Amino acid sequence: MIPRERGEQGQAAVFAALFLVAVVVSVALLYNSGRLTLTKTHLQNAADSTAYSGALLLSRDYNFSAYANRAMVANQVAIAQMVGLRSWSRYYCTLYNDQCGNQNNPHGMPSQIRQVVGETKIGKVYGPTLKAYALNSKAIFTENQILDGPIAALSNTINTTLSGASGVYHAGILAEMGALATQSGILWRILQDNDPKAQVSTYGKVILADDLQSITGFTRTYGQNYSGKKRFATVVTSGLDGFSRSRGSSETLPYPLYNPAAFIPPPYPQFKYHAFAQIWVTYTGGTELKNNFQSWNAMDVATISGYADFWFWVVTPWFSFPVMIPLPVETNPSLFFNSVDMAHAAAGIGPAGSDPLGQSNNFGYETGSSSYGGSYGTNPGPANAQRSAGPGTAITTGYSGLLPYQAVSNTTASDFQAPIFTLVIDRPQNTVMTTTQIGVDKGAAALPGKEAGNQVEVIASAQSHFVRPRQFRFLSNRVVYGNLFNPYWEPHLVSTPSTVSDAAVAAQMAGHG
Repeated sequence: MIPRERGEQGQAAVFAALFLVAVVVSVALLYNSGRLTLTKTHLQNAADSTAYSGALLLSRDYNFSAYANRAMVANQVAIAQMVGLRSWSRYYCTLYNDQCGNQNNPHGMPSQIRQVVGETKIGKVYGPTLKAYALNSKAIFTENQILDGPIAALSNTINTTLSGASGVYHAGILAEMGALATQSGILWRILQDNDPKAQVSTYGKVILADDLQSITGFTRTYGQNYSGKKRFATVVTSGLDGFSRSRGSSETLPYPLYNPAAFIPPPYPQFKYHAFAQIWVTYTGGTELKNNFQSWNAMDVATISGYADFWFWVVTPWFSFPVMIPLPVETNPSLFFNSVDMAHAAAGIGPAGSDPLGQSNNFGYETGSSSYGGSYGTNPGPANAQRSAGPGTAITTGYSGLLPYQAVSNTTASDFQAPIFTLVIDRPQNTVMTTTQIGVDKGAAALPGKEAGNQVEVIASAQSHFVRPRQFRFLSNRVVYGNLFNPYWEPHLVSTPSTVSDAAVAAQMAGHG
């Protein structure tokens, strides 16, 4: 065995000590890296959750406005229908009763027709039918008088509430978004629930203020002027049904009246006169939005035509044949192929305009002779008579016209997305439980690395998207783009624009994160 020199004693201990220091430093570095990564991941989750919640608030705001707008459109359509029903039921009652309500038939034609029909052999068929129509039409008018006014007033009250609520809700959402910068509100609580030590960075507050300005400008309140009301009126009038737009027709029961016996030639050599052969009513009616979108007016008018017949035989040396000659129906005024004013009625809601039943200043295409379902073109006599009489007393005094509503500001873009909502979140580095914070790497073994600006910082962005289901993407062969009349807004996390993220990094490096 060879003995070691005295100078070589202890060398192994030195290498062991150096190795132990390296192990300790490596373990400390690994621990610190893990703690920093875990903290950043936790902080990023907090930022993502808060940004997503902000986009969710915006989506709820846009969808609330969309539901409110759609409900207001539906209520306006219902109000138009109530006005139309009042006018139609009054006309219908006047048509089959010489007097109904405060609208008198100008010629007393219903009783005359009943008298003429009663004088024929088939009076037993038409007479009871006309009497039944007289009773039913008056009952319908009476029922409408009870219901249509309150329904219209209730619809208007709901619209007033929805108009105010959508504005208040929108203002509240913007306030909640801005409260994050002052460490208050819903979003702040969400951030704190995810990471109690997280906060909006100094530069993050600048970005937040800029985003809120864009978000505020993305929508605005319409309806205070003509152009804003016109946008809403376009949607309302497109939702009107056929009854409101144009309810003109030829009455089918009991008009047109046909006398089958009138078309049977009498046996030779008789002559035969029939009180009537045919009687028919030509009816037109419609409802219009007028008076700067502050009133609905309706008109329903009708004219009557008809003829009687007289049969005689033409006798020649070779043969004989019957001939029918059309004659006027014996009424006053008499009915023939000319149109005679039969009945007219109207109704309205809202402040009376200078010409409430006129052919102009009607919103949409129903102007001129096409006004009120073509009344002025088809039945000018009773239409002009009713125009002079006016629409009468409004079905209810509770009507406010088209009310303010929320909608997107940019109506010219073919498509768009809501502004991006970006959050820059940080927490002091000394809140990260590294070996420095727990006091085990002091002196020469201290680890020198630190985060820029002594802050652990993350960034997250979210946005509200208009996502209409694919099967409903097209409406009348047109693509439906983002708007506040369809509740299809959804929140999404999105990539932060590079200009914003680069600026956030530069601010952190400069100690202004």
